[in-house]
Amino acid sequence: MTKHMTICFFHWSQRVALAWVLIFGATAAAAQSPTVPWLKFDQAQVVYSADPQGLSHGASPRTDWQAVRLPDAWARHSPPRQGVALYRLTFDVPPAWPTNERLSVFIPRVGNRFSLEINGQWLGASGVLTDRREDHVHQPQHFLLSNGALRSTGNELLIEVHGELARYAGLGEVWLGPSQVIQPMYASRRSWQSGGALVIVGLALMMGVLALGFGTAMGARVQVLFGWAAVLWGIRNCYVLVISPPLPHPWWGIGMDLLYGLSVVLLALSILLTLRAKSKASMAVLGILVLSTLILPVAHGLTGLNELRQYWLMSLLIGVAWVTGRVLWHWWRARNFESHVLAASAVLALALGLYDHLAIVYGPSGYSQFALARFAFLFILLAMSVLLMRRVWRSIHAAKRFRGRLQTRLARAATLLTTHHAEREKKRVQDAELAERLRLLREMHDGVGAHLVTMHSMLRNPQSTRNDLEHELEQAGLALRDSLGTLHDGAQTWLVLLVRLRESLESRLRHAGMGLIWQVEDLGELPLPGVQAQRHFRMLMGECVTNVIKHAKAQQVTLQAYRTPEVGPLAWVVRLSDDGQGMHTQKADGHGMANMLTHAKSIQAQLRVLPLSPGACIEIGFNPA
Repeated sequence: MTKHMTICFFHWSQRVALAWVLIFGATAAAAQSPTVPWLKFDQAQVVYSADPQGLSHGASPRTDWQAVRLPDAWARHSPPRQGVALYRLTFDVPPAWPTNERLSVFIPRVGNRFSLEINGQWLGASGVLTDRREDHVHQPQHFLLSNGALRSTGNELLIEVHGELARYAGLGEVWLGPSQVIQPMYASRRSWQSGGALVIVGLALMMGVLALGFGTAMGARVQVLFGWAAVLWGIRNCYVLVISPPLPHPWWGIGMDLLYGLSVVLLALSILLTLRAKSKASMAVLGILVLSTLILPVAHGLTGLNELRQYWLMSLLIGVAWVTGRVLWHWWRARNFESHVLAASAVLALALGLYDHLAIVYGPSGYSQFALARFAFLFILLAMSVLLMRRVWRSIHAAKRFRGRLQTRLARAATLLTTHHAEREKKRVQDAELAERLRLLREMHDGVGAHLVTMHSMLRNPQSTRNDLEHELEQAGLALRDSLGTLHDGAQTWLVLLVRLRESLESRLRHAGMGLIWQVEDLGELPLPGVQAQRHFRMLMGECVTNVIKHAKAQQVTLQAYRTPEVGPLAWVVRLSDDGQGMHTQKADGHGMANMLTHAKSIQAQLRVLPLSPGACIEIGFNPA
C-alpha cells in the first residue's frame, strides 16, 4: 500500500508540474497577442567593445555599426562576446497610435547591467555600469516614455548593455507601444517569472524543513543531507525575487554561487546514498566539486576574471553528468522503484537543462524565452521526497511490526517470569516451613530432650524422689508447650505472650521455693511481636528467672509490665524484681548476663540491672514503635 501511495504522489506531482507549464504557455501566448497596434523590434544595429570604457553616447557619430537580429545572445557569437554593446533601434511612429496615450518600452530580458535612452532623453538603467563585478538577475524591464519624447519619424532608441559570458548576456526583443498594451505583457512576464520562483522556493523550503525534521528525529543521515540541499536551493532561488541585493557586490554573487554549488553537491550525495551507489570515484568527484565551489566563485567575485566562473560551471556540469551516469547505470542494473523514480527525474532534469542551454542560450530566438532549467532541480527534489517519504513510511510500518513482536515477546517473558516467580515463592515458603520445623526440632531437642535426659538419669539414681521426677516431667511439658506456642494460628500480642509465660515462670519459682507476684497492666495497642521476637523474649525471661533462682536466694519475685508516659524514651517496660541478696558485679559479668543482653538486642530492647534494698531488679524497656 505504501508503494502505491508513493507512486500516486509522484504521478500527481508530475501532473501538477505539467499543468503549470501548460497554463504558463497559454497565458504567455495570450498576453503576447495584443489587438492594439504596437512595434516589435527583431533587428538592430550594434557596436561591440571588450573595453567597458570604449563606448560613449556623447562621442561623435560612429560608422562601425553592424546589423544584428534580436534576440541577440552573446554566447552565440564566435568567439563569444563579453564587455559592452551599444544597440541602436530606429523607427517611425505608426499613425494608428492615439496621441493622448502614454507609450512604454518592454524588454523581456537584457544582460546584467544596461542603460536606456530615446532621442537623447534618458529613460533609465539597471546597476552601476562601471562596476563589472555587480550582479543582477535578468528581470523583465519596463519603462514609461514621457509625453513628447517621440517624433513622428526618425526616432532612435539606444540601449547600452554591459555583461559577461558567465552571465549569458545579450538583448532580447524590444516591444514599444501604448502603455495599455505593453503593460499587461510586462506584468504577465514578471508574474510568471516571480511565480515560478515562488513555487521553487516554497516547495524546496517545505521539503527541506520536513526532511530535516524527519532525518533529525529518526537519525537518518540521507534525509538530513537531502534536507540541507533543498533548504540551500530554496534560499538560493530567492535571488530571482530580489531587485536590490541586501549584500554589497561582489559578496552577493559569491553567496549565491556558494549556495548553488553546495546544494548540488549535497543533493548528489544524498542521491548516491539513497541508491547505495556510493564509490571512491564518486566521492572524489564530489570532493572536487566542493573545492571548486569554495574557491572559484570567490576568486571570480574578487578578481572579476570571467574564466574562473566558467571553469566552476564546467566542473559542476561534469559532476552532475557523472552523478546522472551513476543513476542511469544503477537503474540499468537494479531496475527497482527507487532507480526508476530517480532515473526518470534525472532524464527530465537533463532535458530541461539542455533546453535552456541549447534553445535559450544558443538558439536563434531563445534569449527572450522563459527559462525552465531552474525547475530541473525541483523535479529531482520531488523524486527524492517521494523516495524518502516512502522510506519513512516503511520505517514506521517496520517499527510498528517490531513493536508488535516486542510486545509479544515481552508478554511471553512476563508469563515466564510470573511462573518462575511463583515457583521461587513456593520454594521459599517450603524452605521457610522446613526451617521452622528444624527450629522447632532444635528447641524441642534443647528443651524437652534435656529434661528427658535428666529424667533418665534420675531414674537410675536411687536417691531421686517421686517429686523430683514429677517436677522434671512438668518442666518438660512446659518446655514442649513453649516450643509449640509459636505455631499459634492468630498473631499474639505482648500481653498474651506474658500471660502464656506466667504458668511456666510460676512453676519454676514455686519448685525453687519462691512466690510470684503478678502485676501486669493492660498494655493497649502495641506492635505485634514476630515469631523470632517471641522466641527471644521467652528465652530472655527464662534466663532472668534462672539467674534469680541461682543467685538471688529470694522469697518473693515480682513481675511488672506497664506502659510508660508517651513523652518518655520507652514505650513500655517489663520489670522482674526480687527481695534477695542482690546481684554482685562479678556475677553480673557472667555468661548469664551476656545471654540476656544478646536476647534483648535481638528484640531491640534495653536491658538494665537496678539495685534494690533488698534485692535487685532486671528492667527490660522497649522503644516506641
